[in-house]
Amino acid sequence: MSVDDLIEGVFKAVEEANAMDNTYFFYSSDHGFQLGELNLPFDKRNVYEFDTKIHLLASGPGIAADSRWSQPATNVDLAPTWLAIAGVQPPPDMDGRSVMPFLLSPPNVIGSAEYELWSASLPVTVRQHLLVSGGPEEYASQWRKSIYIHHQAVGGGGKHVCQAYNGHEVDQPDNNYIAVRHLPGSDLGNILYAEFQWANGTNYGAGNVDFESPFFFEYFNLDNDPWQMNNIYSEVKLSDPERITRLHEEAHTWLRCKGVSCDGGVVPAPTPPPHPPASVEVYTKGGLCLKCANDCTKDGEPLALGGCGGDDANWISSVDTLNFPQIAAASNSKLCLNVAAKKCVAGTTVHLHQCQGTFSGVHGGNHFSFDSKTGTIRSTYCDEHSGGNWCLSAGSASDSGLMLADCSAAGATGFTQELNGSTMMFL
Repeated sequence: MSVDDLIEGVFKAVEEANAMDNTYFFYSSDHGFQLGELNLPFDKRNVYEFDTKIHLLASGPGIAADSRWSQPATNVDLAPTWLAIAGVQPPPDMDGRSVMPFLLSPPNVIGSAEYELWSASLPVTVRQHLLVSGGPEEYASQWRKSIYIHHQAVGGGGKHVCQAYNGHEVDQPDNNYIAVRHLPGSDLGNILYAEFQWANGTNYGAGNVDFESPFFFEYFNLDNDPWQMNNIYSEVKLSDPERITRLHEEAHTWLRCKGVSCDGGVVPAPTPPPHPPASVEVYTKGGLCLKCANDCTKDGEPLALGGCGGDDANWISSVDTLNFPQIAAASNSKLCLNVAAKKCVAGTTVHLHQCQGTFSGVHGGNHFSFDSKTGTIRSTYCDEHSGGNWCLSAGSASDSGLMLADCSAAGATGFTQELNGSTMMFL
């Protein structure tokens, strides 16, 4: 079966599942390949363009046909991108950054009716990620200016010394390198700089490679030499030693960095939201959804049960700065479910109130969590401080919205929780 047939089958399956409006598709590779370039038999472990450049095709809500971006990225950026789509903050030691703000193609005027309509078409998790990133232009201004390439053969035997036809060695123990690739638009130009080193302690490749004693260097200007035929390192070192020093320091900064300290050790990661969502959820009861009574914008806004599908029916479960559970409005994550005045008695209004961390003080009344075993949305604050058994109840609704009731009451049971985030397809 051809690749085209496989892709068609995946798209048809998603269409049949009615999930196209919240699914992202990515089609890529883990490396390039050489098939005789520079007289090298087939393999993939060299520093040159034919081995390091890969394709990336993406499709999904907010991604315009034939759109492109120019910022340098690698497949290391894919994992943070997928976490961003899922509404999950990457751990601080994860390399790479999300490219989602570059993939999306918003209208030019932020805040316009056209922009709001476009934004509403995105999954909630993606919309939040775009807001946190500060928009494509701001995000691009903080993006890395080069990419890092690293390969180590390490040992002198086994798969790391690959032999092709007639014993022609493709990868030898001296093919350990660190490199930086600057693309057009960089102040250094469209260039590749690389340092090579034997494995430490021997000429036969046994041992670690620390790149403290490189024995060979390469420098290519790809504007003048796109096939990388002419290594001009010696010329550049003689004419512009400061440039070589800068590239050496940049390569070693990349070598030593980890997670958010990377991107050349210069560009900070975008500021995450205070409490990254684990997921975006919908709470239903009797075919109706828990939602804000109005538009989820006001402190003290009541709750209601009503039609599903709008942003006001999406919620985020997380923990606050004191590690207590809370449930926030997905369209305004600064407002959480809250027991009015912390009164743990039947009939007390449950409304929206500022989440912990958005102003000082402990907001104990915000402590709510979903109990899947009993189908209830529990006030863990009331559980802990009043010795009661209090839950959000639809059966005690009044003009003030939804209320507290005993968790065994009919109005408090029968809630279900469904995920309403985006999905991804890897082809």
